Amino acid sequence: MRAIDVGPLERARQLEGLGFLGISLQQPLGLNFESAWKLVMPAG
Repeated sequence: MRAIDVGPLERARQLEGLGFLGISLQQPLGLNFESAWKLVMPAG
């Protein structure tokens, strides 16, 4: 794995929320924890 600097510690609140969202969507969508996030950064 490769570490990525995502900004100051205050950003942890949003990242934790994103993780919770992913976990919360697994069962209703029937994904059985077989999904992943892909972060797409704008060019420039």
